Parts: sequence; C-alpha cells; structure tokens
Amino acid sequence: MATTTLAAIKMSAVLLGISPIQAVVLAGVITLIYSTLGGLKAVILTDVVQFIVAMIGSVGVSIFVLTMPEIGGLTGLVTSPVLSEKLSFFPDFDDTTSLFSLFIIPLAVQWWSVWYPGSEPGGGGYVAQRILSAKNEKEAIKAVFFFNIAHYALRPWPWVIVALASIIIYPTLDSLKIALPHVDPSIVNDDSAYSAMVRFVPNGLLGLVVASLMAAYMSTISTHLNWGASYLVHDFFKRFVNPQANESQMLLIGKSAVVLLMITQAILALFLESALQAFNILLSVGAGPGYMVSVGYMDPGNWATDIAGGSQFGYQLIWVLLMSNIMAVVLQSLSARLGVVYGRDLAQASRESYPPVVNFSLYVLAELAIAACDLAEVLGLAIGLQLLFDIPILWGVALTLLDTFLLLILINKGIRKMEAFILILVLTIGFAFLMEMIFAQPDLGKIVEGFIPSIPNNEALYIAIGIIGATVMPHNLYLHSSLVQSRKIEQNESKIREALKFNFFDSVISLNLAFLVNAAILILAASTFYNANLFEVTDIKDAYHFLEPLLGTKWAPILFAIALIAAGQSSTLTEKDIPSEYRLDEPVHQREYLCNGEMRKWYGAVHEVYSPVCIPTEKGLKRKLIGSYPICTTVEAMESLEAAFAAYSNGCGEWPTMDVAGRIACVEKFMQMMLEKRSLVVKLIMWEIGKSYADSIKEFDRTAEYIYATIDALKDIDRDSSRFKIEQGIVAQIRRSPLGVVLCMGPFNYPLNETFTTLIPALIMGNTILFKPPKYGTLLHYPLFEAFRECFPKGVVNIVYGRGNTIVPDLMKSGKINVLALIGSSKVANELKKLHPKVNRLRAILGLDAKNASIVTQHADLKLAVKESILGSLSFNGQRCTALKILFIQRNIVDKFLELFVEEISKLKIGMPWESGVSITPLPELHKPEFLVDMIKDAKKHGAKVVNSHGGEVAESLFFPAVVYPVTSSMRLYHEEQFGPIVPVVAYDSLSEPIKFLIESTHGQQVSFFSNDAHEIASVLDHIVNQVSRVNINTQCQRGPDTFPFTGRKDSAEGTLSVVDALRSFSIRSVVATKLTEDNKKLLNTIVEEHESHFLSTKFIF
Repeated sequence: MATTTLAAIKMSAVLLGISPIQAVVLAGVITLIYSTLGGLKAVILTDVVQFIVAMIGSVGVSIFVLTMPEIGGLTGLVTSPVLSEKLSFFPDFDDTTSLFSLFIIPLAVQWWSVWYPGSEPGGGGYVAQRILSAKNEKEAIKAVFFFNIAHYALRPWPWVIVALASIIIYPTLDSLKIALPHVDPSIVNDDSAYSAMVRFVPNGLLGLVVASLMAAYMSTISTHLNWGASYLVHDFFKRFVNPQANESQMLLIGKSAVVLLMITQAILALFLESALQAFNILLSVGAGPGYMVSVGYMDPGNWATDIAGGSQFGYQLIWVLLMSNIMAVVLQSLSARLGVVYGRDLAQASRESYPPVVNFSLYVLAELAIAACDLAEVLGLAIGLQLLFDIPILWGVALTLLDTFLLLILINKGIRKMEAFILILVLTIGFAFLMEMIFAQPDLGKIVEGFIPSIPNNEALYIAIGIIGATVMPHNLYLHSSLVQSRKIEQNESKIREALKFNFFDSVISLNLAFLVNAAILILAASTFYNANLFEVTDIKDAYHFLEPLLGTKWAPILFAIALIAAGQSSTLTEKDIPSEYRLDEPVHQREYLCNGEMRKWYGAVHEVYSPVCIPTEKGLKRKLIGSYPICTTVEAMESLEAAFAAYSNGCGEWPTMDVAGRIACVEKFMQMMLEKRSLVVKLIMWEIGKSYADSIKEFDRTAEYIYATIDALKDIDRDSSRFKIEQGIVAQIRRSPLGVVLCMGPFNYPLNETFTTLIPALIMGNTILFKPPKYGTLLHYPLFEAFRECFPKGVVNIVYGRGNTIVPDLMKSGKINVLALIGSSKVANELKKLHPKVNRLRAILGLDAKNASIVTQHADLKLAVKESILGSLSFNGQRCTALKILFIQRNIVDKFLELFVEEISKLKIGMPWESGVSITPLPELHKPEFLVDMIKDAKKHGAKVVNSHGGEVAESLFFPAVVYPVTSSMRLYHEEQFGPIVPVVAYDSLSEPIKFLIESTHGQQVSFFSNDAHEIASVLDHIVNQVSRVNINTQCQRGPDTFPFTGRKDSAEGTLSVVDALRSFSIRSVVATKLTEDNKKLLNTIVEEHESHFLSTKFIF
C-alpha cells in the first residue's frame, strides 16, 4: 500500500502540483471513508467502476503517446534504437545474472503465486481473495478467469507502451528532473516518468486520466485495507485474542484496523523515494545488522529482570520496557549513523577523539560489560540444556563454549550467512513466546494499563533500573557501528541518506521485535505467576517448573527452554573474530587530504576501494571492501597547486632556500616516521594491489633503502659542490638548485617504491610537491600523511585525490607546473604535455610503456633461459614495466624450450597474497582479466594456441598464466603491452627477425639476450644497444641496482632515474661567479665565513 501511495504522491506532484502531505491526506481520507463505511460488497462495486475508468484512461494515454512525433507510432516505438536492447522477449541465456533475475525467478514466483502442489489454491493472496469472495464454486472459477485475463493480459500493456515511450523522451534521470523543475528533486526518480508523459495529454483527456489514476489508487488501497482488516479480524483477533467476540466487536476491530493500516502506510509512503527503495527495505528486514544487535536485547540477562518484574508487579512495568526500547533505538541508530557516514565504529572514533587514559577506561568498561553479558548468555544456554535434557550445568557450559567456537567458523562463510542464522534464532524465540501468549491468555486491558508510567514501590524502582541496564548495553553500540560497515554503500550524499533510512528501519523493526519478546516474558510472568500469587519467582528454573501446572500444557515449559537456548546461543555470536596477522584490523576510510600543511576534512564523494582478493558472500565470490578515499574536484586540486606554488614562491620560499643539511634532516625525520608505519603500509600494498606479502615487504624495505641511498648521494654531490672553482680568472661555486613545482604521479604496480623514486629526489632537491596517488594502490599513502605534514614546511607536500582526467588537465593548463613526473602511459604523458601553455618551460621525467623482449638462441643454456624468463615474465603477475613481454626463441629449440617452460609454469603456486611461496596472485584492475582474455582470443583468431594446461582460465580476479604460441606480427600480443600473466612466444630463424622487432617497436626500454657464444653476443650487441637503454645478458630485465641508470628510448621514458640521475633530473646546475680580484676574494670570504648564504657555502656534510 505504501508504494501505491508513493505513486499517488509522485503523480499528484507532477500533474496537480501539490505537496506529498496534501496528496496523502486528500487521497487517503476519501478512500478511508468509503472503505470503513462499506464492506466487501462496496469494494466489489467500486472496483468494477474504477477498473473501467482506469482502463479507459490508461488506454487513452497510450494511444496519444504513440501519436507523438518523437515516437512515430507503434512501428517507430519498437524500431527505436534507444529500445533496441530492451525489447527482447527472452533474456540472454549466456548471461546467467539476467537469466535468473529477469526470467527464471519471475516465472517461479508467478507459478508459486497461483498454484503449487499440495497447497491449493496456492500461495497467491490475490487469487485466494477472488475465490473466497465468490458465493459458489462456479462464480469463483469465473472470478479467477476474469482476474487473470484483466490483470495479466489486459491491464499492463497500456502502461508498458507509455513506459517504453518515456525511455525515448527522457533517456536519463537528469533529463527527467530538468523536465519537472516544479517537483521536489528528492521524489523524482525513474518511476516519475509515467506522470511526466501524461503531461503531454490534452486537457480533456488529462482530466479523464487523472480520474482514472485516482480510481486505480482508491481501488487498490480499499482492496488491501479490507483484505488486511479481514486477516487481522478473522485470523488473529477471532482465533487467538477473543474467540467469543460478537459481530459488533469484530466490526469495531475491523474498522480500527483499516484506520491503523491506512495511517501506517501513509507515514511509510512519506519516507519513501521510490518503489525500489521499498523493495530494498523489505530485503533489509530480516537481512540487516539490526538483528545481530537485537539478540543482545533479549539475552538471558533480560529474562531474569522481566520475570522478576512480571511476577512481583504484574503488568505495571511494561512502560519501562517501552521507554528502555526507545532509548535503545535512538542510541543504536546514532551508532549506525556513525558507521555509515564517518566510516568508523564507535571504538575507532573514541580512539581518535579521546586521550589514551580515557580510551583505556572505555576499553576496560566495554570488556567488563561484554564479560558480564556473556556470563548470563552462557549460563542461560546451559540452564536451557539442563531443563530440556537434564544435562549438568558444567557440561552445559562446556557445550556452549564448544558450540560458540563452531559458530565462529560460520562467520568466515560470510556475515550475511551469520545474520541469517541469527535471524532464525530470533524467530525461534519470537515463535516460542507467541505460543506462550496463546497458552497464557493475558488480560489485554491490564496490558494497556501497563503502558501508563508508575513505580509501585522502591523494589519496583530497582527492578526498573535492572530492566534498563539489561536493555541498553554499551558494547552493542560498538558492535552496531561496526556491522553497518559490512554493507556496500556508495559514498555520495543521496546513497548515504538512503542507507541511513534503511538502517533506521532495520533498527526500529529488529529492536521492536526484541521489545515484543521482552514484553512477552514480562506478560507471561504477570499472567501466570503474579495472578497465582507467586510473587517471588525471579529464577529462570523456577519459571520453567511452574509453567506447566499453571498453563495446563507440557509445551509451555518446553518452548520456554527452547527459546532460552536460542537466546543464549544467538547472544554469544556477536563477539568479533580475532583477525589473523595478515588481515587489516579495519577498513581504511580516508576522509581527509593534505593541503598546505593541513589535514583538510572531506565531506564530498568518495571512491570505494575493493581489494583484488575476493571473499565468499551470499552472492558468490566478491572483491573485499577495504576502504575509501576522497574524490576531490578541480577546486581542491587547484587549492593544492596554489599551496605548492606559494611554498616555492618563485624559488624564495623556506624550502627551496633551505640549506642541503636542513632538507636532509627533514627527510631523515620523515624516514623514521615512515618506518613506524611499516606493518600497515605493507598490508595495504598486499590488500590493494594483490602483491604477495613477501614482495610487499620487499617493496617497502627497498623504498627505505632507496631513500637512504638518495640521502647519501646528495651528500656526495654537495661535498663535491662545496669547493670553489677557478678558471680563466673567474672564481665560481657550482651547485644544484630546484626547478619549482613538481606534479608527481606514480604507478599502481609499485605504488610506494616507484612513486618515491621520483617524489623523494624531487623533494630533497628543494622542489615543492603536488602528489596525485594512482587509482590502485592509493590507501597505502594515507598512513604517511602525518609524517609529510610534520616533517616538511607547510605547502611543500600536497596530496590531492580525484579522477585524473578531471583534475589534472586544469593543473597543467595553469602553467604553474614546472616538472611533470609520471610513471604510466605514453599516451597520457603526451596529452598532458600538450596542455601546458609553455612546453619549453616544462621538464618531464617519465617512465612509460615497455615491451621488453627476450631473445634466446640455440647457444643458450636452456635451463637458465627458462628460469630467468619465468621470473622476468611472471614476477608479480607480469605487471612490471621491466617484465619480459615477448619471447623470441630460435626455431630449432622452441619445442624444447616450451616443454621446459610449461613444466616450470605448472610448478608455480597460484593463490592469495599471504600464502607462503605464492607466485600468481589476484589482479588489481577490475577489467584486466577481460582484457587479457580478449588478447588471447585475438591471438587464437590468427592461428596461435595456449600451449599450457589451464592457461588463460579466470576465477574472478585470478588469471592463470597463459603461454601463447606461435605469435606473429598480425596479433595484438606482438605489438601491444599486455601487462599481465600472458607470455607470447615467437619462433625465429634469423637474429635479424628479433632485431627488426626492436627497431620497429615504439618501445625501447630493455632486452634480455640468452647465449653462451661470445661471438654471437658481440655480433648483435652493437645493434641492439642503440635500440634500448639496457641489454641484459643471460638474465631477466630489471631496474636494479638503483645506482644504475634507469631510462628508456622512444615511447618508454624521458629522463633518467637512478639514485644520482634522479637528483640531477629534478634540479639544475646554478653558478655564482665573479672575477678573481682581492676585493671579490674578501667579499666571498665574508659571506662564507659568516654563513650569510645557504647556497654560497663551503660547509661539508658528513
């Protein structure tokens, strides 16, 4: 009903321009009046008239829409290219998702709703309603027959036609919002399209359409109101509450139910924004984290206080349960909001907000609360086992503990499975006490009186305090704020608000279920023990033993014990599992960025980071959410650029004028703070890009070594520069000075190491930095923010986030970028350089694409060549710029080489990054497996094969290495960089063939040459050394050692990166000179001796 009212709200807003509240009141009051005044016959008569009016209106709209020139009739509609993919009668059977969601499941639901064996007339309430409303079997058959024709064959088609036409007129939601400027944007969704189309209808027909829509609304609502009231009166009130009720009592209850249902659905409709949202709410009911929390509100500790309150004071303390439940709803909702909006649970927020002393106190209190509650829960379950099976308490506790450990295993199968299990236990408790209420037949009048606040005496006050204490438990707040983060929520304002709404409904429904259970326990105690003058029943065992004689059925104590076991078991399952040494303690939800020495808070859109590591969920394997980071806009990017520009201040800022020793000290301090974050950064490298744990450690440690080597190299350069040079009567000092603002962008495959091979040299040479992390491997830089902020003057290091194609172009166009340091694509580098207004002023330090080849001759050591080629082509899944990306093997040894190569590949361990000895790990790029599969398909199309077993097979983000042979120049694999675990193999007859490949290639980084023939090596060396920047003899291509030059030719690089070369690349030689005269000597000595200048100095750095 709420979704029907929501439709009325939207149509009224579009067609009549009235507010949602006005629409609800207007439509609701009219419907409510005739629904309460009339009965079933009135509904039938009005339904007939309303159906006819509604059909005339909907058919009229569809005919008019088809005559619109934009549609072009029925032929134009079905042939429109906009609808070409939306008119298939059957879904794509190769797409299993569409097959199940759009075809199999709807058919199954329709079959179930009308008939299924053994349960005639089936699960369909609509069909049952028609049958039961008829006066005899013959009329029932007619009713069902007419209903199916009218409901399925006739009614939908006019609406379908208008819906399809609306896709042509309003292809996007934005176009729909533009067309409805007078309507509140929050209620404009895709389901507003029908109303928008109706606006085109001429006035006469428009009036009929509005009348038909009102008729459809009133027909649906009145039917559901009478239907629902009938269920409540006959199936609940008459059967369970008052079996002797007369007609007038049933009529009163029925009309009251109609009013209550109408008010409830109207309130819900005002909260909804779309019908899909209502569907999501239904899914969230029974599937949300609220039920995980609610079990803590119905544990055995609550039972004891509820039984004591009911047995001593009857129904008088029900109001305390209600008030404590309202408190719980408010507190749990606030806790959930913290988790959804801020991405922190209460414990994390407390740790960030309070000093250590306060946090330690909070920790101790939380542990005590958990221990106290668990004591009640474990003992409660043990008591339940004893009551049912006469098991001693000690053995019951042992079974409880063992059972808890077994269920902790279940949580590793997915949080949603755990929630489903908890829900089953909660429903078990609820069902048990529903039956207890039926057995007990409590006094409804006294129950209502119990909601009036009163405290009979001091003893009642103590029990009321106990009820509140057992209900509002602090550790549940910690839990709820953490559980809500297990949901995937898009980080934008509308989706966050929607998630808050869902979590509120989830909390209200689940905690009110807990309230009903607690109220049922108190009511049970009041209606049995209190009425029997047993005022001292405060023990669970006593309650169990007294139930059977007081209620006269053996099922009462059995259900009581079963519910107790379920309560004790479910409550113990809310303990968090302890993470292993390889797991992240918590998702890293970054909500700040570093600009001008400030950690600026971010409240805008964020990008969710999913690890390439997939974990089991109820929907199969899915990438694990490990955090999120800001999606900054051009505004924030330009602010960061201005901060870097101001800090450089045309070379006059604090950092560029600081002496070398001072800059080195800052970097050394940064290095110390960076080492403190080693464990977290290593884990983030592993989880973000799927790099093995061992390789992640190596990347961090190698980066640290590089920074120390850079410091040592700068000291050497400065020592050499500290002397004056005298030439031809000119005395001079030559030092290196900074270039300006450096835009630094690193790669995802070595997000720490390769980024810092440009960032650190640029920084230590006195430049100011604008750093944009890569799309993958982003979060790992966040732990270093504080080190950057504390160790360098404000504005020297600025870290900006966002879509590169959105924010970087304006940075380049500003002309304030002096150096572009990019490790990535040559295409991107070329486009960015073109954007700079003065390209001659822009220095570029670029590490770009590569298609490094391996050439294996017949004189090579095949075992060595295979070993090095395996390492070179498949280390870190082949996702290295220096990886061997094509192998040229002399034809007369290619078969033997492939045999050995395939054998070695079969020995590679494929698995998760934390596994020992793993070689192939998940790929970080979301669509990379699809790209690699396409590359293989292209090769197969042109005659190649995958020669190793399982090569090219995909399991979510895992891609089994594929050896493709024979590769020829007609294939993409021959020319394009695959950057993944595919090994193209080319057979050649003459060495001129691979040399030709090197000459014609657009890449020119490195080559590996395998041969033990010195003359053969010498014969080609002079040719290939002029095609690439490094020739590796009998070894794989590689970057190290870091003191060696690392560069490339053609489209592979610009500038040279090694420890020393990088320092030179990010600086320029500057000279201070004068004629060698006595006056000038005295002048220079004064400046040097009195340390007046940082540049002109003879200080020697040790």
